[in-house]
Amino acid sequence: MSSTGWGSERNVQGIFDSDYEPLNENSVWVNVPYCSSDGWMGNLDNEEIGFEFRGHEIVKATLELVKERWNVGKGDTVIFGGASAGARGAMVHLDMVADFFKDSTVLGVLDSPLWVDLNPPDESTVGLLDQTQKVYEVTGVRAVSGGDGVITDDCAESFLEEEFKCLFGQYRIPFIKIPHILISAEFDSFQLGQDGLQLPYSPSENEFADEFGDQMHRVFEGLMANMGDKHITFYSQPCYNHAISMGSSYFTSATSNGMTLNDAVRTFLGNPLQSQDLTEYCEVGFDACTASGTFCPSLSTAW
Repeated sequence: MSSTGWGSERNVQGIFDSDYEPLNENSVWVNVPYCSSDGWMGNLDNEEIGFEFRGHEIVKATLELVKERWNVGKGDTVIFGGASAGARGAMVHLDMVADFFKDSTVLGVLDSPLWVDLNPPDESTVGLLDQTQKVYEVTGVRAVSGGDGVITDDCAESFLEEEFKCLFGQYRIPFIKIPHILISAEFDSFQLGQDGLQLPYSPSENEFADEFGDQMHRVFEGLMANMGDKHITFYSQPCYNHAISMGSSYFTSATSNGMTLNDAVRTFLGNPLQSQDLTEYCEVGFDACTASGTFCPSLSTAW
């Protein structure tokens, strides 16, 4: 992935079109498109494979530019987040960002970083946990671990022989100290695709999707039960989607009570120090929950 073909202007939708007044009045928006191929985590010129991975350095440089150009300091609020790979990068950097802007209020908006540990149905498919271990090995994450914003000491100590798990949503989210909203569809379309499933699903693939949704539900419930004094807002739709915060679905795809992602983010930002459960889960199976299009887009539009 490279930025060499990009134009000088970028049209960003979704959350960047928010009508939430605190995000519009006197706000500065900064969007960094994904270009580092490492989940914004690496820092290495890997001569063996012929690629550089500089995600961590790009994040640090962006923070320094923002702080200097807009004189961010006491009384300011910094909302740091991302979608998909950007959310995973934000996940591992959020506490570092709070240290960097130590005189400001820092909050996180994490859209779809919650990878869950579930083996793919086909044993020949390389699952996301194994992919994460490879990313850890080839992108230089070791060089920026140990409290410097990617792998913190407390997480590393919890996974002494498996430090790469500190890059994986299910295992890393519990260590984030900064208030944030955690967003994931119950049927995360990216993860199901990485698990080898292709629409339209066969009966056995539908069964796996149900198992995946159950695992996502369990992970959310486990995070809620063990967050202690942390402040997290949880939002999940019983839908098949992924990282909708930068598209029109940010305003349209919703839970059955009509709460869109835009509504959930507004709820979080309105009271970030109150932990809130805004999740909803499918009770009738993947096929039934995603077919009607009542409040989630119908899967028939994706076939």
